[in-house]
Amino acid sequence: MTVADDALTAAPTAPPPATARGFRPLIPASVSLRELTPTPLIVGMLLGVIFGASSLYLVLKVGLTVSASIPSPSSPSPCSAF
Repeated sequence: MTVADDALTAAPTAPPPATARGFRPLIPASVSLRELTPTPLIVGMLLGVIFGASSLYLVLKVGLTVSASIPSPSSPSPCSAF
């Protein structure tokens, strides 16, 4: 079991005190959860491959693609001197 599973399945020793509106956090502040795990990395890479392949198919088949670019100013600006 992971730390998150232990925190969610373990019997609470003492519930945190309720605030004025009765809010109690689901995960106590004393629990340290991992932010980067293999599962989101694999899912992110899989989605990146799917979206990349679909964009490539769309550009080759139809000639349209999702494009993002950095437009250059047509007139000189103070920032373009650098």
